[in-house]
Amino acid sequence: PVAATLCRARWLTHPDSCVEGSTGHRKALRAIDTHNALWDAATRIIHEAAPEYRFTGVVVAKNFVSSPHTDRHDIGPQYALSCGDFVGGGHLMVEEPSGEIVTQVDTKNAIACVDGRCPHWVSGYSGTRYSIIWFQTAGDPTPRGDSAVLPPPTPWPQ
Repeated sequence: PVAATLCRARWLTHPDSCVEGSTGHRKALRAIDTHNALWDAATRIIHEAAPEYRFTGVVVAKNFVSSPHTDRHDIGPQYALSCGDFVGGGHLMVEEPSGEIVTQVDTKNAIACVDGRCPHWVSGYSGTRYSIIWFQTAGDPTPRGDSAVLPPPTPWPQ
C-alpha cells in the first residue's frame, strides 16, 4: 500500500516546489523514474477519489509543517491526504475567503479538497506524518468560491 511505499522512499532534506519549469519540477520528473510505485499509487488514489480531477502536479512530503501561506501558482482546488503515526495535530488549517473563519481539516487517512489559493498551513504534531497534495497549475482556472473547504474529507482505505 501507499503507506509502506512512503516509508521506503528516499526523502529530500527539504520539500521541493514542483511548479512546471522550475528546478523542483525538473527534479520531480527525474524522481518519477526512481519512485514509480509512489507516483502510480498517488495517481491511482486521486483517480479513485476524484475521477474528474485533472492534476498537473503532486507534492509528497514527510514531516512537513508550514506557516500560513497561499499557493500562488494554483488555478483551482487541490486535494490533500496525510497518513502516518502522527498524533496531537497535523491538521490542515484553511482560512475561509472572508478571512473571518479558520477551518480545521482532518486529512489523516482521508482525502480533502481545499482551495490552496486561500491561506492555509499544517498544525503542529508529534510523530511521522506523510502528505500527498495534488494540485493544478495549468488549464482553465476555477473561480474561487465562498468556501475554501469543499466537500467533507473522504475516508481513504489504506
